[in-house]
Amino acid sequence: MSEERHTEFVMRTINAEKDGESRTILQFHYVSWPDHGIPSSTRPMLDMIALVREYQPGHDPPIVVHCRSVFWPKLIKQTFGFPSKSSVLCR
Repeated sequence: MSEERHTEFVMRTINAEKDGESRTILQFHYVSWPDHGIPSSTRPMLDMIALVREYQPGHDPPIVVHCRSVFWPKLIKQTFGFPSKSSVLCR
């Protein structure tokens, strides 16, 4: 696993292997979201979304977004325009 640190987020490259098949997984982790409320600026989130799109300009494979709030899935997909096959998972 390798990490590339940005001001408000981290990009991790994870190599996974199972049954002789290997995959590279890119994880974009926004680390500056406050526990209560919203970030003071949208720029870092938009920068992270732009980087996600650089690595995945098309629709395959789908993007998975994980968040803590049940409110965010529809908002995230609509606001940031993730492809329709993408998933937003909240706990």
